[in-house]
Amino acid sequence: MKHCSHRQTARTSHCEPERSRLAFTLIELLVVIAIIAILAAMLLPALSKAKAKAKQINCLSNMKQIGLGTLMYVDDNRGVFPGSASRGAFGPQPDDWIYWQAGRQIQQSVVAIPLGRINTNLFRCPSDNVDRGNPANDPYKYSYSMVSSVEGGINHGITSIPGNPFKQSSIKNPVKKMMLAEEQASKTSPEASDLFAADAIDDGRFQLSNTAGSQPNALTARHNKKAEITFADGHVATIKPAEVKNNPISFRPDF
Repeated sequence: MKHCSHRQTARTSHCEPERSRLAFTLIELLVVIAIIAILAAMLLPALSKAKAKAKQINCLSNMKQIGLGTLMYVDDNRGVFPGSASRGAFGPQPDDWIYWQAGRQIQQSVVAIPLGRINTNLFRCPSDNVDRGNPANDPYKYSYSMVSSVEGGINHGITSIPGNPFKQSSIKNPVKKMMLAEEQASKTSPEASDLFAADAIDDGRFQLSNTAGSQPNALTARHNKKAEITFADGHVATIKPAEVKNNPISFRPDF
């Protein structure tokens, strides 16, 4: 577009091009970029927290379903809890609550069958990013373990062991007794709540007591320094790991 001046000479009239105002100046562009950067810095932490919260809710749902499957199994098994899914002397057994060893299908776990068709991610917290190592070493790939306390040959629950079943009727105050734990998957921060605890999760057992002089197992700290547990009545809660560490016997099923 041209802007024509009314100034005329003897030879010709003079027309000047109008300056375009459609483009940003360099200063304006830098201001816009700075504003976008500030907004992104404000929004990203909120988005990160929202994502972590969504993963925690998913984990809570997993533990709720596993707890429900366990109680359904107990009802069908005359009030007797499933096996401990131990790496050592107590496993593998046909009644293990989770089938995790090589050659066993996770979908056939005794607590999964009552739930019907399941997603295999049911047994893994979406916030559990710990590498379990070489699959050839038969690692425990899952995030949850079930309470298994055995001292002096006495089974204090909650899982059964060969020749020593644990019955639902033996639980005292089930609303306060732990059934399923979200155990720490490594002994490094921020995953670990206790750097001096017994080895990180490596099978389906969560030991509340210090068997053979070892330290009890510890809960994870992956959910904003907290962990999730399923109680013997089936409800799920998020707690501080120190609650279990400082008073493990209070969570023991038969105490």
